[in-house]
Amino acid sequence: MVQNYLNDSFYMLYHHDIPTTHPHPAFTWGDLSRLARVSHKMRRNEPVTVTFVGCSVSSSYCQNPSVTCWVAPVSDWLKQQNPKVEIVNNAVGGTTSRTTAECFDAMVGKDADLIFLEYSYNDR
Repeated sequence: MVQNYLNDSFYMLYHHDIPTTHPHPAFTWGDLSRLARVSHKMRRNEPVTVTFVGCSVSSSYCQNPSVTCWVAPVSDWLKQQNPKVEIVNNAVGGTTSRTTAECFDAMVGKDADLIFLEYSYNDR
């Protein structure tokens, strides 16, 4: 098991046959090797590119820095953990997940280590 530095709990990255201490086993599904690479880069203070994509709920941070949305505290926390974190906010107000599906390569660069997707409002 690997320590999750986001909340000091423990979860598994590779060994799905070992029981997890997390109450929701769904958190162990999928290939988390990319997330593990980001975690290692963060701990070694290597450059990490974090990209945010979504609708206005995420884009307001770029348009008006005085408005605090969820991107600001997440970005600040990541930069506190590793000053070499580069934040790229490509969220566009009024868009849906279909926009990102059609324009993914343009919205998310190939150098993105970690991608946050948010379409909580416009995909209703």
